Parts: sequence; C-alpha cells; structure tokens
Amino acid sequence: MNYFEVDIHNPLKRSYKDLFVDTDKIMIHESYQGSDLLDYKVPTPLARINKKSIGIFRPSADLTGRVVLSTRAKEIIESHRKGAFQFIPCPILKGKTSLEGYWITNKLIFDDDCLDFSQSTFRYRDNPISGMSSSQEINGEENEIRFSEVEEYLKSRDQEGHFKNPVLPSKMIIKEECDLHIINFKKIGIYKLIVSEPLKNALISEALTIGVEFKPLEIPGNKWNGSEGLRKKYYK
Repeated sequence: MNYFEVDIHNPLKRSYKDLFVDTDKIMIHESYQGSDLLDYKVPTPLARINKKSIGIFRPSADLTGRVVLSTRAKEIIESHRKGAFQFIPCPILKGKTSLEGYWITNKLIFDDDCLDFSQSTFRYRDNPISGMSSSQEINGEENEIRFSEVEEYLKSRDQEGHFKNPVLPSKMIIKEECDLHIINFKKIGIYKLIVSEPLKNALISEALTIGVEFKPLEIPGNKWNGSEGLRKKYYK
C-alpha cells in the first residue's frame, strides 16, 4: 500500500486573549505520550484565510504535531482507523465568528514498527569542525545512512555530534505487511500526518483537501521540493 505525508497549507494562528487561569491544563505541542487530554483546554485558533469549506488545518506552532479537522474529515479518518487519535473540540475564530465543527488531534497509538528500516534511509550533515563558521556548517556535505532497527537509529541520533547535526528521515518505506490507513510515528522524526492511498482518495473525493498536498512517503524531501523538485509533477 502506498503512503503519503500530508502537507497542510491552511495555517491557524494562536490567540493570546484566552482567559486561562493558573490551574488550567493547557494543550501544547504533541508530546507523544499517548495520554488522555480530554480535560485540557485548547488555545483559541484564529483563521485568517479566505478559502471556504476547509477540511484540514495546520495549528499554530505551539500545537506542532497535531492537525485540526472538520467533522467530516474526522469521520472519514475514524472510518479508516478507529482509535489512532483522540479528537478534542476545537472551535476556530474567524474574525468575530466562531466556526464550530472542528477537532484537534491527540495521538494515542504509535506505529514505529511499521517502518522497513532495511529499505529506508536517513540523512545528516558532516559533524562541524572546530572553528567552522555557521554558514559553512549549513552548506556542509549531506550524507545518507541506514539502520537495522529503531534502537540502532535512536542510539546514533543521540550521539553528541548529532545534537547539532541531527539525523533526519529521508526515504521512508513502510513494510509490505502493514495494512494501516493512518501511521503515527513517535521516535523517528516524522511529525506530519501519514495516510494511505485509499484514505487520501477518500478525503479528496469529499473535497476536504483544499490547501493540502500529499507527498509520497518514499520520496525524500530534498528531491520533492525546489525548482527542479518532483512536486511539480503533482502540483502546480
């Protein structure tokens, strides 16, 4: 089954007029603990786009890792995999109007074992040399590396030199036996929503993907983006 990384171009901004008190539990970025957050309060998201009937939003930076979905998008996702997310009501403020029927995700299940490490690759830049300027470090040579399993990847990622030059996902291949329509990664540096081709098509058929693009998971980001990137074959 083919999988896609969901790239959302419908941003929400954070309102700083919420009347929270010190005892309130306030939702923050995705913590990847898989815990119940139903008693947490969601910071008010502000929509500043003119598009209509948005099915999928990207929340503000303080809620990174999450997705805001319309009720219909939520229903389609639940029909393809129930229990992967907890959905918490998330009314959106557009001007002075409150848009009801939106939900923010909280990941409950993680699927790192679905990644085929034997075929997947990660990338990193050469470790910095003492005395090298920041611009030289940024322009350093990029290397690819493979790992046999998630534990080997975590050990390499946590090495001292990689705190400054992190090991990041490049070409990601899902195991053939995986039949999940939603995949939640916890440990390997992929934080976006990952969906199967049938789920992608279901969202498209319901016109819920305005402002949304689907990057094939196996295509590295550096080959997808840019003036000569493969993205141009899929999106104008």
